[in-house]
Amino acid sequence: PIYTDGTGYLLSSDYNLGIIVYKMAPDYLSAVSIVDPMSTWGDYEAATMFKEGGYYFLLMSHETGWTANDDQYSYATSIAGPWSTPVDFATPNTLTYNSQSTWVLPVTGTDGTTYMYMGDRWISGNVGNSTYVWLPLTITGTTISMPDYTEANNPTWYLNVAAGTWTAPPTPPSYS
Repeated sequence: PIYTDGTGYLLSSDYNLGIIVYKMAPDYLSAVSIVDPMSTWGDYEAATMFKEGGYYFLLMSHETGWTANDDQYSYATSIAGPWSTPVDFATPNTLTYNSQSTWVLPVTGTDGTTYMYMGDRWISGNVGNSTYVWLPLTITGTTISMPDYTEANNPTWYLNVAAGTWTAPPTPPSYS
């Protein structure tokens, strides 16, 4: 990620050390320093970071190979920390809707910004046929949640790119 002051950072995973954040050179071609060894995150990988409302958020997955798990997030007011204790952002025990964090895409429009979670759905025996999960994140202060609008629950949510907002599908009428 590159932030508003133009500084670039590289997120890396090391299976012995966990997630490492490197500060990049001004030309973004090499790392010049480790920002924080992230010892708090010793068994995490697949990190993605974004900034909203004065906080940096880091989404990450546990190291479970090709098997999905409940991804978690942490937040801080500085990339150098201190960082909060990681917690789930999707419904617990859903394996992050069978996905692993890959990227958070900010969609900014005239009325706001939607942060869209993009997650990989790995098929270990056939990686070429792996798919994706794209869902809106709800951010309130330092709390992130992600509704389940996957095909197993309610298959559609609506993104208004021009406005930078999203809405849930209408509730079907009850005939009882």
